[in-house]
Amino acid sequence: MEFIKSMDLMLMQLVVVPVACIGLGVLFAVLSKKVFVGPVTSLILALGFNYWYFTYAVPDIDLTFSMVLFWAILFPIISFFLSDLMIKHPNWLKSRSSYRHRERKI
Repeated sequence: MEFIKSMDLMLMQLVVVPVACIGLGVLFAVLSKKVFVGPVTSLILALGFNYWYFTYAVPDIDLTFSMVLFWAILFPIISFFLSDLMIKHPNWLKSRSSYRHRERKI
């Protein structure tokens, strides 16, 4: 717990929380093969983690609705698009790389 409290708030909000929330949301969506699982998971994780982090790391600050709302909207949107891409088009990265490879040969 001290490790998390010692981390910079900017690093937590811009790197750790997005990667964890979006990544776990997409992972659960791919494992369940249902697109809607990704955004729901990301929403729950973002709200829960932000509430926990702000009440634990900075208990003196008043937690406003707008502090948590932005990430709670943005993470599920990103998670939805990535989940949709990974489930409905699982070979999109492979097809893009082979297209670039063919383009270089010409």
